[in-house]
Amino acid sequence: MKYLCLFLLLVGLSATAQTNAPSTNAPPPFCCRHPYRVLGAGKVVDLSPLITWWMHQGPQVVALPLNAARPVRPLTAWKRIQGIKTGEVESAWVVQAEIAISPTEKTNEWIILKNPPVAEAAQFYNLQYLIPQYERQIATDRQKQAEYTKAAARNTAQAKQLAQNYSKSIRWDAPYYTQQANQNKAAAAAALADQQATQAALDQARQQLKTIPNSNGQYQIDVFALELGRNAKGRLIFDPGTVYGSAW
Repeated sequence: MKYLCLFLLLVGLSATAQTNAPSTNAPPPFCCRHPYRVLGAGKVVDLSPLITWWMHQGPQVVALPLNAARPVRPLTAWKRIQGIKTGEVESAWVVQAEIAISPTEKTNEWIILKNPPVAEAAQFYNLQYLIPQYERQIATDRQKQAEYTKAAARNTAQAKQLAQNYSKSIRWDAPYYTQQANQNKAAAAAALADQQATQAALDQARQQLKTIPNSNGQYQIDVFALELGRNAKGRLIFDPGTVYGSAW
């Protein structure tokens, strides 16, 4: 039952992963999570207008004539940043990033990302570690359950055979095998219970993994971030802030 504790931990983590992004028929892009961000000394920024605008930039908008009225993009200083961490500069990440001002307008550049999503990345790699652990535990529990069940059946048959023997001295051994059968049945039940708890933890972990952006087994950054300008080396600096009420 040790995996039940891990399952409960995963349930707690999943609660922090839930967002209030606008609902659509298709799942929203990962960048449209966490509309409320905290920048600097406690300044809260509401990205809901940008998220709403972003999720309505479908083919029908792209196909509009150039002179047609188009929805005005709010929060123009915020860009969608997608990419993989390649290094660190103090507490910031160096990211090989795709920078998008709309779903169709993108550039690529190495950037510095302040306030990176450290906790989410750690959760991703922790889940990647836990899932095969759970799978191996389930396989072990299944094998144990089968072995204990088979042993219990064998003990029961032995007890029955001895109990029917004409010799009293031989019948005397029947309760021992009955006791062995009961012990093996209890062990089989325990293996089944652990298997079920671990399966629940595995299902939870797999569901959580789907809520975290990744590419080819690596954590992928996918956030809206505020462009702050360039550093002395000419590299763009972005800051997604921190998620209001929790950490990345």
